[in-house]
Amino acid sequence: MKKAQIFSIDAAIALFIVAIILTASLFYVIRSKEILPELQVSRVGYDIVAVLDHEGILQTLDQDKIAVELNKTIPVNYEMRLTLVGEFEPLEVGSELQKERFISSGKRIFVINSTDAKFGIAAFWIWTK
Repeated sequence: MKKAQIFSIDAAIALFIVAIILTASLFYVIRSKEILPELQVSRVGYDIVAVLDHEGILQTLDQDKIAVELNKTIPVNYEMRLTLVGEFEPLEVGSELQKERFISSGKRIFVINSTDAKFGIAAFWIWTK
């Protein structure tokens, strides 16, 4: 009779531990689904700045040319603001920041002239429309 009681208590404790593990894993799965869209917005921003850098658009420091290329590159369901700073007059291109929306931001260092070791920093803010 005692062995049966101990086995029942063991089974109840094991069931309780399994329930806690399942609840915790469900919490993390639901939480990760909430973060994924925000990560996607951030990745799109980094990709856009990388494209502008690799195509040599940022190195021109031409505000109009950067604005045109930014508008060509950015997906239709996103808006973006780009600021370039360095040993030159700061440049700002893109839309005004929106309030009450998730805005992702990031920075990328780009080379203007490798022989003179001149570089700039492209800071961006991106959000969905």
